[in-house]
Amino acid sequence: MRIRSKRMLFNHHPFDGQGFSLYVNIDNGNGVTYRNQRIATGNFIKGTTGIHDIAATNVQKSARVASASYSTADVAYALPAALASQDIIFDVRHFKDNVENNTTNFRTQTATLDSNRDEVTAIHGTATLLEVTPQVGGVVKIRFAYQPVNFGTQPTQFVLARTAGPTSPSDVTVSYGGGRVVTITTSALSDSSTYTFKVTAKNGSTTKDVLTGISVDADATGPVVPTGGSISAV
Repeated sequence: MRIRSKRMLFNHHPFDGQGFSLYVNIDNGNGVTYRNQRIATGNFIKGTTGIHDIAATNVQKSARVASASYSTADVAYALPAALASQDIIFDVRHFKDNVENNTTNFRTQTATLDSNRDEVTAIHGTATLLEVTPQVGGVVKIRFAYQPVNFGTQPTQFVLARTAGPTSPSDVTVSYGGGRVVTITTSALSDSSTYTFKVTAKNGSTTKDVLTGISVDADATGPVVPTGGSISAV
């Protein structure tokens, strides 16, 4: 039980009823700074780790810019001029009966704004090269894992293009509708020659190079075909 002075009055109740709050911050790598704090003694803030100077940088928090009742599907927020040409992170938190969820939210949304505060169309996913395998006929199979994110534009195609090499094979485009692993096979290459490729994620005119500097050595004969084998108990 906690006993407080009768002179301490907490009259503001921003979390009455049930609904959700919207928090917005410039995404400088720290995400949304959220703390469950309140003014308790003069110009100090009572927080989870003690009492701090209200102006101290270690107790600054992202602004709660809008809220709505639980039955509302969305909430409107006019982006201020200070957010123009910035990467912005949005955080939505549920509240009920004067208590708001203060658990770290891993489902935040990020957007890049232009000078007019409109969202810049961009692909934000990344890729990891898994395997480069020469095949019969002087082609090379390239496999990679694509890691999508839940914001921005999602790719609908991947394009494999030569960036260096003795000949100019055609670009190869494959459709993408989701999934973890993507496989692309090059056009025919010059035998025993080294090439460099890149992979570009694409959705209409929006593109992003997700893999660059992929070095491959063409081999017209391909891998050696096994001709026999044996099994022995150990």
